[in-house]
Amino acid sequence: MDKTREAAYQILAKSIGQGAYSNIALQALSRPDLTRQDRAFATELVYGTLARKRSLEHVIGQYASVPIRKMSPWVHILLLMGTFQILHMDRVPDSAACNTTVELAKIHCPKSSGFVNAVLRAIVRNRENLAWPDPKDGWAAAMGVRYSYQDWMAQAWLDEFGAETAEKLMEAGNGHPPLTIRANRLKNTRDELLAILTEAGVSCSPGTVSEDAIVLESPDSFTKLAAFTEGRFSVQDESAMLVASIVDPQPGERILDTCSAPGGKTTHMAERMDNRGSITGWDLHGNKLSLVRESAARLGIRIIRTWEQDATMELPEEWDEYDRVLVDAPCSGTGIIRRKPDIKWNRSPADVAALVEIQRQILYNAGRYVKPGGVLVYSTCSMESAENEDVCDWFLSQNGPDRPCYSVEAEVPYRRLFPTCPETDGFFIARFRRLS
Repeated sequence: MDKTREAAYQILAKSIGQGAYSNIALQALSRPDLTRQDRAFATELVYGTLARKRSLEHVIGQYASVPIRKMSPWVHILLLMGTFQILHMDRVPDSAACNTTVELAKIHCPKSSGFVNAVLRAIVRNRENLAWPDPKDGWAAAMGVRYSYQDWMAQAWLDEFGAETAEKLMEAGNGHPPLTIRANRLKNTRDELLAILTEAGVSCSPGTVSEDAIVLESPDSFTKLAAFTEGRFSVQDESAMLVASIVDPQPGERILDTCSAPGGKTTHMAERMDNRGSITGWDLHGNKLSLVRESAARLGIRIIRTWEQDATMELPEEWDEYDRVLVDAPCSGTGIIRRKPDIKWNRSPADVAALVEIQRQILYNAGRYVKPGGVLVYSTCSMESAENEDVCDWFLSQNGPDRPCYSVEAEVPYRRLFPTCPETDGFFIARFRRLS
C-alpha cells in the first residue's frame, strides 16, 4: 500500500465526506513514517484535489457510467485523487496515478476497483480531448466548471472585476502560495535572520511587499528550526504583515485588537512597539486566545493581555481609551482560497450577507474605542467590495453629532492586494483618523 496516498485519501475522506477543515485534517501528516517529501506530496494532492473538485467531477462524469451523485463516497474520492494526478501532477506518470489509485480501491472498495481502473484509463486516453462548457453559453457556469468554483462566486467576481481579471483570480486561487515568515524585530533584523537561516541550510530570500518578510523555499519543517523555537520569526503572509505597518503603533501607546486570535497581527504590533506600551487582544472564542498567549511567550512579548469578548457587543467603559484600534474582521476569506480551498465549497451568498452585518457592527463599535485624534484600521482577507469598500463607506456615513467623526487617512483611500500580483494573499486594508 502507498502510505502517502493512503494518508491523503484519509484526509480527503474527512474533508469531503465529513466536512473537516483540510488545514486541520492535514495535521495527521505529522507522522514519523512520512518523510518531508511524503508530506509535501500528500499536501499537494489534498489541496489540489479540493481546489479542483468541480472540474475533476466534470471530467469524471464524461467517462463514468455511474453519475457522481450515485457513487459511493470512497469511489468518488479515489476518482478525484486519481484524476487530479493524471491532469495536474506532471511528475506522476499516468500508470502510477492509475495503479496506485486502483490499489487503494482494492482496500477501501474492492468491488469497484475495476470501475475505478476503467474510468481513469479512459481519462488518460482522452486527456487531450476533454470537453468543457462554452463561456458563450454562460460565462460564470463555464468558468466555474473549468476553474472549479461555485457559479455564484464566479458571477460575483465577473460583476466586480470583469472577465479578464476574474479569470486570473480564479486561476490564482488554484495556485501554490509561498510560505513567508516575519522576522521578530525584538530578536533580530530581517538581514540577521536571513543569515541565520542560510547558515542553517535553509533556502530563503527577502520578501517584496513587507520589510519584515522572508520567503522560505523549503517550508516543510520550519517548526524544527532553532530560530523558530528561539522566537526569531513567525509564519505570516506578506499581505497580513502590511496591516501592522498601516496601524503603525508607537512605543508606549495603548492598542486594541478587536479580533485578535490567532495573534499574528497582535504580536507583530507588539514587535513594532519594541515591547513598550500595552495591547489588549479580544476574541469571541476564548479557547483561541491561548494561541495568542503562546505566540507572545515564544516571541518574548510581554505587553499583550487577552480578553474573551464579543466585538459586536458595545462596551461603553472602553470608549475613548485607545490610541489605535485594529478591526481584522471575520470575513468570507476569498483572498486566501489557495490556502484554504474548502472556502470554495462552504461559502454562500447568504454567508457573505451575514458577515457584512457582523463587520459593520464591529467597526461601528470599534470607532468609539479610539481616542480623539487616534487611528482605526479595518482589514479583511476577502476580495469583495461588499465586505470591504462598502463596509467602510457605510461606516463613514454613520458620522454624526452623537458619535465620533472619522475621515479616511490615505492618498488612496483603501489598500487592496490580490493573489495575482504581487505574490500575496488577497487582502483589504483601510485606515481612518478620528476627528472628534
